[in-house]
Amino acid sequence: MGDLSRWHSLTQSFQNFVDYYRGTNISYAAITVSTILFGVNGFFSPVWIRFFLGGGAVTIFSLSVIYKYWEGKPFGVSVDTTPSHLVDGNRQPDKMGERRDIALIQNGEVLLHGNVLLSRFSDQFVLNIDSSEDINAELRAIPRSEHDYNPRTNVLKCDNVTEYEFPITIEVFPNRSVAEGGRYFWLEISDGRSSRLLEKFDVINVDP
Repeated sequence: MGDLSRWHSLTQSFQNFVDYYRGTNISYAAITVSTILFGVNGFFSPVWIRFFLGGGAVTIFSLSVIYKYWEGKPFGVSVDTTPSHLVDGNRQPDKMGERRDIALIQNGEVLLHGNVLLSRFSDQFVLNIDSSEDINAELRAIPRSEHDYNPRTNVLKCDNVTEYEFPITIEVFPNRSVAEGGRYFWLEISDGRSSRLLEKFDVINVDP
């Protein structure tokens, strides 16, 4: 697979940050307060008051952006994952499950096929794969020879990145029967350097 261009890397990282920022409570609070300050700004005639309110709005919004960027950086990692499901005995991409963030365990397992994109400005990465205690989720294979994978901690990492795009396949299977372990679980993929959540699926065991 081809490497990302530097411009593509910049736009990817920026979009990752925007998506992350918009999903936080602090963004909602900062945008709400800034909007209110800008709104009441027009009711005051003294220039110094209008300058104070406008400057306050800009300051609040800017500080919230800086804080969330510092908390969530780096933003150079993206993961796009599609679960599979059985159709006439064959595993096929489950696009509906992907849209709903749902993965179905059928015949004792479910496979999730993903693609990882790294910014050209990233020289290392750490991916954490976490799941409910009653299911196992692990990589079927190590994607690249430069990668290190610890199956005990479910951590995939690389300290010297030379390939910026690669596929991953995650195999998920239950530890116990439905009667003992239940049907409903969760699976998360996160950036190990910032703890930023990249993907999350509700995993449902539909076996009898």
